[in-house]
Amino acid sequence: MLRTEFYQPILDAYLEWMRTYRHVTPGTIGICRRSLTRFLIWLGPKANVQALSKLTPAEVERFFLQYAQGIGRSGRRSMQEALRTFFLFCLSQGYIQRPLDQAVPELRTYKLASLPRGLTEEQAQKILQCPDRRSDVGRRDYAVLQLLYTYGVRCGQVKAVRLTDINWAENQIRFKASKHGKDSLLPLTAEVGESLLDYLRRARPHYAYPEVF
Repeated sequence: MLRTEFYQPILDAYLEWMRTYRHVTPGTIGICRRSLTRFLIWLGPKANVQALSKLTPAEVERFFLQYAQGIGRSGRRSMQEALRTFFLFCLSQGYIQRPLDQAVPELRTYKLASLPRGLTEEQAQKILQCPDRRSDVGRRDYAVLQLLYTYGVRCGQVKAVRLTDINWAENQIRFKASKHGKDSLLPLTAEVGESLLDYLRRARPHYAYPEVF
């Protein structure tokens, strides 16, 4: 088994990020710690900041599908949430250069259905290229897609984002909780910030409503 000192620093940093930016409860922290430890052990020598930059969507998917075999729905969901938030953390810290949270397969509960595959990086990039960013509608759609692609939030959460939820000085963005729970305060990535600025400056109608979209 991998000695804990190899992955403990990045695990501790992730859990502190979860407390600070996601405002999760101690119980959730414990679940995330157990789930992510399984993933870091699976990574072995790659469980460090330098090697994470070479991690591929295929490796993420392979781990999750292997882990999901023989694991109940609750356990799969806990691992899914831990992996997705971990990759958002890694992206915000510059440990990875592309979002990997979308590489974690979606969960379905259909009887006899196998676990579906998530969008590949190539598919996601093709979707991002669809909006015509020379038009007002295209700038709006591109900004919306960047939010969905980067943070994995729900459409309703994007729709609810207000101008005051974007903290440009601190490079942070707040998403309202989609259900019962706490709001999420996340780092504002350069790509998201640029797409929002382009929409706000050049395409957003001049009205008094507080919502961004």
